[in-house]
Amino acid sequence: MKRLTIRKTDEDEEQAVAVEVSPAQGGSAPGPAAPQGAVLDQVPIYEELFRLLLTVHERSMHFPNHELTELGADLRRAANAAAAAFAEGWGSRDARRYDDAIRACMGKVQETLHHLSVARRKGYLDEGHYQVLQQKYDECLSVLDALNQSLARWLYEGAKRTEETPGQAWQEVVNVTMNVLRVFA
Repeated sequence: MKRLTIRKTDEDEEQAVAVEVSPAQGGSAPGPAAPQGAVLDQVPIYEELFRLLLTVHERSMHFPNHELTELGADLRRAANAAAAAFAEGWGSRDARRYDDAIRACMGKVQETLHHLSVARRKGYLDEGHYQVLQQKYDECLSVLDALNQSLARWLYEGAKRTEETPGQAWQEVVNVTMNVLRVFA
């Protein structure tokens, strides 16, 4: 059992959440054990998307009251959906579903950027905060695009391989992901 600590942005307290590290049982489980680096909270792009969603949430809560349930809610939903799409794809432990999820994640990042731009133009987000968030989301898009391209090549080349078990294939996907993320570290 691994402990994941999440720091709340609006308070100075921490909340510990238990996370099971052992692989799922049954179905198309990937094999005997989750490989090193295969735990979602150890994937840097997911961690960055998660940090960004917390920042976006905190900033959007300062929008005018009438925008809290309109633009603010849309912004929070899109930022959350970006991280959630990545998490869903990673959790599937299936290369094609993971690749599809990365493309969905890229779309949600673009949607988040759109809502941030609207918030800035309406004066709800100052230029400095907007620029920082835009730069960080643009960096995420670069990483996600590189992941998408690397996985597309791996999937195309892998179409010829038939002797891999699902666990072996997922381990290769983890390796491709971690290699791409090292380039952006």
